Amino acid sequence: MGRHYDGDISGKFWFGVQDSGDAEHFGAYEIERETINTTQTEDDDGNIIYEDEEEEYHSGFIDYCISFDRIDDVKEGIELCKKQMAGNYKTISDFFEGGGNNGYNDEMIIKYYKDTHGIIINEEFLRSNMEIYARLQLGIQILVYFNENPGKDCHFTAEM
Repeated sequence: MGRHYDGDISGKFWFGVQDSGDAEHFGAYEIERETINTTQTEDDDGNIIYEDEEEEYHSGFIDYCISFDRIDDVKEGIELCKKQMAGNYKTISDFFEGGGNNGYNDEMIIKYYKDTHGIIINEEFLRSNMEIYARLQLGIQILVYFNENPGKDCHFTAEM
């Protein structure tokens, strides 16, 4: 269950936290789909008629590209996420590294903040930081791809 993205980078969008278009924050743009199938029929006079159709699976997906030329935009997007999270990046990372990867809910993270840092946070504050944290993880994944594939654009398909 959940929405996935696959291609040069692959993963799963964070359920209830992350938008399928999150890569647009790092310079991704939608690639127009080309016609996949052409159906050929004849009219009553014997003339051939071509009808373009898209494959059905594409109805719930968007193809994205991030040009390697936009690597500075990716780096700036990552830095913006870190700035927006301030010190919360380390706290949330520590939570997930300490076992939160096996599943979590808002109450677990709120308790973690209180138990480890003596800070009381509310769900709105947490949701905002989790959205940015998920976006940041995607941006880092894109940057790693670019570092491992210099000069190559990053292509992937996102499930809506």
